[in-house]
Amino acid sequence: MIAEIRIEILEDGSMNVTGPIHDKEWCYLALDMAKDTIRNFKKIQRVIEVPQDYVDSKITKLKLL
Repeated sequence: MIAEIRIEILEDGSMNVTGPIHDKEWCYLALDMAKDTIRNFKKIQRVIEVPQDYVDSKITKLKLL
């Protein structure tokens, strides 16, 4: 790893930011790239199918979060 920006949200709603925050230009660019990554993220639908004879329930598909 080259660098890390860590953002922690505390119970009282305040934030704790650690990392190379002295270099504001680099931090803003890194956060913009992170925003683009989040915008472009495609959620993968993950489903487990269980054969009906393996369970006593009518539920045969489990959706994973």
